[in-house]
Amino acid sequence: MGLLALALLACGGDDDETAPDPLAALDTADESRLDALEREASRREGTEAGARAALEGAELAERLGHTDRAAALLDATADAFELEASCAALEQLARVRARAGEAQAEAVARARGALRRCPGAWTHPATGAAAETARRAESGCRLAALEVRPTGGGARVVATLRPGPLRESCPFTEERGEGEVTLHVEGLTAAPGARRVAGTGPVRGVSVDGSALVIDVTADAAPRTFFLLDPLRAVVEVLPAQPVAPPEGPLVVLDPGHGGEETGARYGRLTESALVLDLALRTQHVLQVRAPELRVVLTRTEDVQLDLEERAARANDLDADVFVSLHLNAADEPVRLGGITTFVLDTTNDRQAIRLAARENGTRGADVSQLQRLLAGIHRREQLEGSRALAEAVHGTTLAAGRTHLPRLPDRGVRSAMFYVLVGARMPAILLEASFLTKPEEGEALKDEAYRQALARGIAAGIVRYFAARSAPETQ
Repeated sequence: MGLLALALLACGGDDDETAPDPLAALDTADESRLDALEREASRREGTEAGARAALEGAELAERLGHTDRAAALLDATADAFELEASCAALEQLARVRARAGEAQAEAVARARGALRRCPGAWTHPATGAAAETARRAESGCRLAALEVRPTGGGARVVATLRPGPLRESCPFTEERGEGEVTLHVEGLTAAPGARRVAGTGPVRGVSVDGSALVIDVTADAAPRTFFLLDPLRAVVEVLPAQPVAPPEGPLVVLDPGHGGEETGARYGRLTESALVLDLALRTQHVLQVRAPELRVVLTRTEDVQLDLEERAARANDLDADVFVSLHLNAADEPVRLGGITTFVLDTTNDRQAIRLAARENGTRGADVSQLQRLLAGIHRREQLEGSRALAEAVHGTTLAAGRTHLPRLPDRGVRSAMFYVLVGARMPAILLEASFLTKPEEGEALKDEAYRQALARGIAAGIVRYFAARSAPETQ
């Protein structure tokens, strides 16, 4: 070997000590690509583009040895039955699980493919028992999450249910015994982390026994069971043992919207959550002075966040006579017409009301319309009539009070919309948008304590007018 070749070898040896490993660089690039595909699949979940990202990401994850990440990417796509890619994802998912040695999981995926008639479904041999397990999962109801929440001395058990692809709902029967409430759910299966949870207050604990959800309660607790939709949840409200008997007189529940991290609309430093809490506290004080026979309770008295269904559930627990949810209107773009709007729970074709409901619900306008179709028939006519009477009374007096400070305050009227916060209420219930926070003149007025006090007097006057009309003798 010549001197030049030896010199080149020597230089090459020195360079190897500091040069980056090309294989490591490739691995880093692949990891970055996988991260990007996971984000794209999540962002566009339920679309063909998202499915393609999931399939590509799963292949890359398998190549990098990330079996769990590959299965997670494929799982949602395999369940998106309307997508062309779902069968390919199902087949790939079965193979990923089979390579990981999960024979039972692979058999479940294979049976799922057969049930859904995917032409390319994975056909790896599986035991009959595993296939039967898969069929039960497809036609059954999965308990996806189970939790117990404290509720001011009581407790709420929330079981999130996911019907299998061959089932549209999760029917159940309720059985009550001494110190126990049992919900028998057809075809119930449970995720490993959802089989047993500790209790709080009058709920000692909750467990899954076969296809039954068993809730252990104190002997003299008062449970009440109902369903909530989107997502499907079985809810058991358990009041504390030996509750104190409430005083006589109608009960008004005021619900300041939003709270905590969910601030709602903003105007400069003003937040909807803080302003409506102030309005609720002022309204409570006015009612206590003007109508001491009324009992007034707030769903929150601090800047805390409550689940939407929890607000109406609290009113139900207290057997309230009316439920008034307080909000402030807003829009992302400049608005020409502000003003006051009052809503009752009903179906609607009003596009603006649907958009507003979507903002308050934190969902899409299309989802609001779907919810309307699902829930249009569950509310009693007398509740709707009471809600309309309450809305007309509160709307009129609040508008009149607001106009003492803003003479041209617009009247946006009494409307119908599908607000989640009103869905569970069993009593007359309304949602009041007391002003338009992002309309500059109304936002500036809301900074003024006198304007907020006027609105509170108007809200209180409407509630008093509603009860006065209800108790007045009918004329012949």
